[in-house]
Amino acid sequence: MIAIISVLIILAAALTAVTYRVRNSDQILPGIRVAEIELGGLTKEEATQAMIAANWNARGDAYVTAALPAGYSVSVNTRESGAIQPIDTMVEKAYGQGRQGSFFDVIPAYLNGLQGDYDLYPETMALNEEYIKSQIATCIDTMYKALSEQPYSVDMENQTLTVVKSANGLVIDQQALYDLIVQALTEGNFGQIDYVVDESQAEDTIDLQSIHDAVYSEVKNAEYDPSTGGATQSSAGVDFDVEAAKELVRNASIGETVVIPLTIQNPQITTEELNSKLFANKLGSMTTSYSGSSSNRINNISLAAGKINGLVLNAGSSFSYNQSVGQRTAAAGFKEAGAYSDGQVVQEIGGGICQVSSTLYAAALYANLQINNRTNHYFPVSYMPDGMDATVSWQSPDFQFSNNTSYPIKIVTYCNTSSQQLTVEIWGTDETGNHVEITSQTSKFYDQNYPTVALGYTTTTYRNVYNSSNQLLSSTKEATSTYHYHQENIVYPSSSEESSESDEADSGEG
Repeated sequence: MIAIISVLIILAAALTAVTYRVRNSDQILPGIRVAEIELGGLTKEEATQAMIAANWNARGDAYVTAALPAGYSVSVNTRESGAIQPIDTMVEKAYGQGRQGSFFDVIPAYLNGLQGDYDLYPETMALNEEYIKSQIATCIDTMYKALSEQPYSVDMENQTLTVVKSANGLVIDQQALYDLIVQALTEGNFGQIDYVVDESQAEDTIDLQSIHDAVYSEVKNAEYDPSTGGATQSSAGVDFDVEAAKELVRNASIGETVVIPLTIQNPQITTEELNSKLFANKLGSMTTSYSGSSSNRINNISLAAGKINGLVLNAGSSFSYNQSVGQRTAAAGFKEAGAYSDGQVVQEIGGGICQVSSTLYAAALYANLQINNRTNHYFPVSYMPDGMDATVSWQSPDFQFSNNTSYPIKIVTYCNTSSQQLTVEIWGTDETGNHVEITSQTSKFYDQNYPTVALGYTTTTYRNVYNSSNQLLSSTKEATSTYHYHQENIVYPSSSEESSESDEADSGEG
């Protein structure tokens, strides 16, 4: 008994000594650590530096993240969640181990530390349950709203449409998600964690036809806008195959972003391109003289020329002289002047405006435009080469042509009062560098009863297109114009001449 008591006394003394040493030491108990950071045997200052060196503060900026459908994810910050405490808090708790209570409290802590397996990290957490659940609820609400709104986006550069497969009945177990996040925080498993969403009750609700109707657009080439004097806004055509898109969505998971290929048709003429080329080149022109005309005829020429000056035709548009100039009336400012009517020279309101239509016709030919409707005069005119005139009258005949180029064209007219000349120019965009030359062939026609008496002549004109190297690209028949001589200029043979011609003809047949 004496020996046993002696041993117990010695053991008690030893435990008391250990307890005293622990309580009065400036070092943390051996074996104490926070996560993998060893703090045992270190002073507070040394422990603080050890935790700084181990980037403990960076752990407070970490997140535990769980992915949800539609690209959403719940992210919980380690510091705000209470999983990571400040360094000074952790050091104080590490230093306080074994320093409170009797030696029955100190000795077990000391012995645990000696075994090197005493991790303070889980014990120091003070998880903020309200914060964690709020993060989960907010993210889920946002995800449900996004799925119900059927979001989509168009990427014109990559020619794709992205949609999110929406659904009704998608179930997110918030408590199970909360437990997973808490487990990750407790274990220090920061970063991405796996959460499996139950899609068994979900039903796809995306309306691809409505999305197609919203996305679809036809291609728009830029055109001239007379209100702005510039080009309209061009835009690409957008389309996609609805049935093929439905198949892609069917094969996707709920909330998955589905990439649908788009068919993009880019405009042939963009706004920027048209503005840079708008009316940059003189495509064709013609100048005619009205010298010697009456003041009334000059008035009519100037008035008609002014009505078409500045007129713009977009690509593919047609021009009507009668529509553009309007009915020739005194109220419109036109006056009486010489004109051709039913093969006669008469005085009528608007006389002389055919010189404007003829000069425009020639300019259109040299601009290599498409002529839709043109009629030559009954009698030849002095101000135009044969075959290049265009007579008009209200409401018929009319002079019409189309802008068969890819860009707008503008008609520009000048009346030079000093030289008494009319100039018509057509401005546009020279796409080819080609130019036009007009050639003609003329032959007379005769009275059937008097084979030697010419009643007039026909002129056939040809449009010859040359490239910039002056090589002939094409030669096409433009028109055949029939002109009559004025009656006073036709000379029929006398009766004796008729008899002589008849006798000669008879003898010739013999």
